[in-house]
Amino acid sequence: MFGLLVVGIALLWFYLWGTTDINGWRTWGFRLTHQIVWVNEKQLGSRDIYFVTKARENPTRAVKSCIRAFDYTLYYEGLFNHCIAFGSADDAKAQLKNPDLSCEQARATQTPYDTARNADIKVNTGKRCADQRKVLPPGST
Repeated sequence: MFGLLVVGIALLWFYLWGTTDINGWRTWGFRLTHQIVWVNEKQLGSRDIYFVTKARENPTRAVKSCIRAFDYTLYYEGLFNHCIAFGSADDAKAQLKNPDLSCEQARATQTPYDTARNADIKVNTGKRCADQRKVLPPGST
């Protein structure tokens, strides 16, 4: 009986910890299969997750799986959960260094008072990041 109580408390603790912590157990599967380049945990819980897609992975499916892995309840206006997919770590770092670039392949945004299942998905169909970096001044990427 005591063992069941301990297991129940542990499961409850993991569930609660995993829903609010960026390093929670719910993110482990995604972290094992994708390279996380940068995580920005902002005030009041908003966060941006920059990650690299796997070879031949559909960017739309990748951001959907990311947003579901990092899903948590957003109770306040102005909070957002963003998963941003890149083709390489260099592209992600270039966009971090120069926000004018549009290196992302796709982006999923979870809005306040909504779940990750209803996240807004945007796919970048514009110029490739490498093409954009060629026209920037030296040292800006």
